[in-house]
Amino acid sequence: MGATILGIPALPTDGLPAAVLALVDANSIAIADAGVTVRQSSQGTVQLDGAPGTPPTGVHSLFQENLVAMLVERSFAVQSLSSSSRAYITNVT
Repeated sequence: MGATILGIPALPTDGLPAAVLALVDANSIAIADAGVTVRQSSQGTVQLDGAPGTPPTGVHSLFQENLVAMLVERSFAVQSLSSSSRAYITNVT
């Protein structure tokens, strides 16, 4: 965050194909926030490894180790209010 191109705020994203630049008028975008959902479980097996392998190693049973796992999810939707609120430039190098 904080980057600009010719004084216009620029946000990098992995959500576009390579060599594509999206120009968006933020005032023409509607967002609906469904809030946050928090769930917990003490039953299940989790693998605490950043690079899991096959077969799994380093697995932990929540029940056997008296642990609780928390899952926090945030859901929202985004809708463009006008077809002129966005433009795409391709073959950007």
